[in-house]
Amino acid sequence: MFTKSTLTALAALAAFSLAGAHPASAQETVSVKVPYGDLDLGKDAGAKAMLQRIRHAARTICGEPDGSLNAHFQYRSCFKSTTDRAVAAFGNPMVTAMNSGRSAAIQLASAKP
Repeated sequence: MFTKSTLTALAALAAFSLAGAHPASAQETVSVKVPYGDLDLGKDAGAKAMLQRIRHAARTICGEPDGSLNAHFQYRSCFKSTTDRAVAAFGNPMVTAMNSGRSAAIQLASAKP
């Protein structure tokens, strides 16, 4: 799914089109490459930048809702699931901790045997 320096954020969109979170006629799979070769992922700043890049890719994939309440909920669901899947596929503990709202230091300390 990703190379040493690029993660591909993917979303299978059954209920969205890139035109604005309107129902799509068929299920689509959309991907956006997220580069990270320039980041030091062992530091908070690098992990934070990576999470921001993943979230930007998720916003690109999920499109913008058209203003209706239903579209807003569909967008939020798409954004969260796309972000969560990309973060899980990436597998960096600091990025994972930041995505879940936990402190990376606490997450890393709890991972030690």
